[in-house]
Amino acid sequence: MDLSYVHTERLEDIGPVEVLFEPEDLVGPMRMAELKVDMINVHSPRGHARPRDVRLRRLVAGKLADHAVRYLLARFMRRRATDWRVEEYDEIRTDNFRDSDPWDLRCVGPGNRSILLEVRSSFVHWLSDAHALHRHPSQSLLGPYATGSKPGERMKDLFWQVAFFRVPSDEPSRAKNRPFFGDERDLPLSATIMGGGELQLFDRIGFDERRMAEGANYRVIQPMSDGRSVGEMLRLSVTPEPISS
Repeated sequence: MDLSYVHTERLEDIGPVEVLFEPEDLVGPMRMAELKVDMINVHSPRGHARPRDVRLRRLVAGKLADHAVRYLLARFMRRRATDWRVEEYDEIRTDNFRDSDPWDLRCVGPGNRSILLEVRSSFVHWLSDAHALHRHPSQSLLGPYATGSKPGERMKDLFWQVAFFRVPSDEPSRAKNRPFFGDERDLPLSATIMGGGELQLFDRIGFDERRMAEGANYRVIQPMSDGRSVGEMLRLSVTPEPISS
């Protein structure tokens, strides 16, 4: 795994970070996805039942997103916050996947201070790069949400957003010369960490985007540039106090 981003003097100015995966980086996410796929809700946020192979690909994408953020955090902690560590729930869980995940990642600091992280992942097929996505007026950071198949979720402290500039192979009509996710011929694979926001920020400036046809209620920040940068999210992940707006 490797990182690509524009280096800046100030941590807060670090923008989107591209994470490049090597073939061996896919082994763990694929193994974990196989363990989870038959235990999770079969329905999409829209309430549609999804075939096993579709659920499997979504799980792989989600685990790659988790690993991308974890890798970035671990690297940051080694250099700037050596008394902190980052944990992944799937690695320490003991419920055999029977219960929903209370968090994706957890940052643990002095005195067992704990900050809970949710990592959101999405596929982007209509924009060319991270900077276009970051400032596009219709694109948003996703915070807490509820749908017909997911009536609620446990609150997290931080919500990270990761984008794959690929098309799910079960949606071929959206390809438009964009590579498919899950097609090993299109390695190396990359994901882009866009930033995110803390729960309080979603409560303060976010709004509920109601999609009645889906029976869903999303708390979003739109556009993404109104949320926290990657650098700000790194600081929030190891800082008990909220940073200034």
